[in-house]
Amino acid sequence: MKAKLYLVSALIASAGTAFAASQKPQYNEMTLPGGVSTAYFRGSLVYADVNGDGNMDLIVKGRDLNNGWNPDVVLITTDNSGNLDNSVKLPASMPYESTLSAFDFNNDGHVDYLLCNYGYELYRNNGDGTFAKVENFALESNLNISDDNGTSECWYMGLTAIADFDMDGYQDLVVMDADGNPVMYKNNGGDGTFAKVADSGLFAQRNGTMAVGDFNNDGCPDLAVSGWSDAVGNDCITINKNNGDGTFTRVTSDAFAGTEKGQIMFVDVDGDGRLDLFVTGQSGTESWASVAYIYRNNGDETFSKVDASLTGAHKSGCDWADVNGDGMIDIIYSGETSNESRAVVAINEGGLAFTQYDDLLCKARGGVAVAAYDINKNGFPNIAIMGYNNDGAPHMHVYNGLCSRNVNEAPTAPANLAMKADGGKVTLTWDAAADSKTPAEALRYNVYVKLTDGSLVTVIPADPATGALRLGDVNAALTSRSYTLNISSDKIAEWGVQAIDGGKMAGPFAKYDPTSGIDTVTDGAAGISIMCSGNAITVSADATLTVADMAGNVLLSTKVAAGQAVQTGLKAGAYIVRAEGKDGAAVVRKFIIR
Repeated sequence: MKAKLYLVSALIASAGTAFAASQKPQYNEMTLPGGVSTAYFRGSLVYADVNGDGNMDLIVKGRDLNNGWNPDVVLITTDNSGNLDNSVKLPASMPYESTLSAFDFNNDGHVDYLLCNYGYELYRNNGDGTFAKVENFALESNLNISDDNGTSECWYMGLTAIADFDMDGYQDLVVMDADGNPVMYKNNGGDGTFAKVADSGLFAQRNGTMAVGDFNNDGCPDLAVSGWSDAVGNDCITINKNNGDGTFTRVTSDAFAGTEKGQIMFVDVDGDGRLDLFVTGQSGTESWASVAYIYRNNGDETFSKVDASLTGAHKSGCDWADVNGDGMIDIIYSGETSNESRAVVAINEGGLAFTQYDDLLCKARGGVAVAAYDINKNGFPNIAIMGYNNDGAPHMHVYNGLCSRNVNEAPTAPANLAMKADGGKVTLTWDAAADSKTPAEALRYNVYVKLTDGSLVTVIPADPATGALRLGDVNAALTSRSYTLNISSDKIAEWGVQAIDGGKMAGPFAKYDPTSGIDTVTDGAAGISIMCSGNAITVSADATLTVADMAGNVLLSTKVAAGQAVQTGLKAGAYIVRAEGKDGAAVVRKFIIR
């Protein structure tokens, strides 16, 4: 097929720039291991490192057309070269049309998974890639995926939105209730229970899908929903702006035209650091035609519709990634148009122009899932796609991305990390990282925070030591260079931040050094040792003793004699202790009072 180049004329004219077509991506199909059907559809595809070996695996939830449409949850593991080397069935007892989402619900650093549909099941990762059902997990109301016409083929993706909406360090849930409207459930501290939030402010919409992203760059995850609204009397898109405490304020735009039977996602298509919207489905405002719309974020909580002329699709799935290494985020989606299946790779040419290819991937419609992540670490994302294929070809595929130029490389680590305490809150800040392809303003960020109780708070599950992501879905990653948590600074033992580029490649973590906020460390030269026992601190020589919290705020400063035990009266938490001898030499240590 001949590729077609679509330009947004008004924007291109104002920019005064001509864009040359990028290199056409290439893909070869990867061999699925034994035990994995090629006939899965109606489900989910999730890249996740479930066994913590540093290699991204693939979780497949689908119905097997070759086995009586029976449902399966299958884990496909990868080896160190990114080959799909093994498979194992994962536990599940949900009804047929369930979808799967992955997240770390208990802050132990391991990726768990949630099944949802007419009921909900949560499975805890045992730390070795095996899972156990969380028996005390329950939500008040079950989702019914039948739409207003009584059909159940409309929803497969975007049924669950997961992020730390109330900024307390634990991942919360937003799910569709029995009427198809979004409802928030607060994570009760990782014990497997979630509490329904009755007054969250989420706008009632049904027959649609949801997406997480920080559209206004305030460091709080927001929620976009597309679907039917009785209040509006038509399909519409609503952005539920997070107020920072897990409640939401509705934001809408005159440009928005909502859809049903599709998918919505936040994606920064113009690389300006503000998340735009991509949405597929059938639009009531377009006489129920299949559409694929892009809405550009204007930076003032309004959006403008982009005339990108993308092929419409419903019963669709989508994902984003820089598939050709040119620094611009591309869109991959598949679905149904006029009773035919389409799979589109829309290459971003810059200036909101796209070159569409529909001859690269196997086409899928009906229960489509699409996921993109570079599992074999060759610099180009692999694409997994699943859905009904009416051409008689297999229904599930995993592709290896190939390109002869523009190999992606990881971004640098951020610098100048700082931490500011304010009562029971703490704000973490840093300077921008750099990347050879992705513009600095378009980089996204992941934060980890180790607490004094041993738990690990992450925006996206990752290994703090290596920087390896443990979840391929990075939609909740930060677009800002600050992050506020409703956690007091004395609970924080360590934190770090890494950058994620347009290819979803993560750089190394920069780790916060709290001693830099106290004074220069001349460890060893002072010949002083510091001992901490409970609330008491003892110094081996005459010295000036200074105690600060992890944000660098001085809590205690006093002169002490050698061997004198100082009762600090500090509560449990992490602290920095500095002892300066008479000769001016000093030693600095971090202590945790439990």
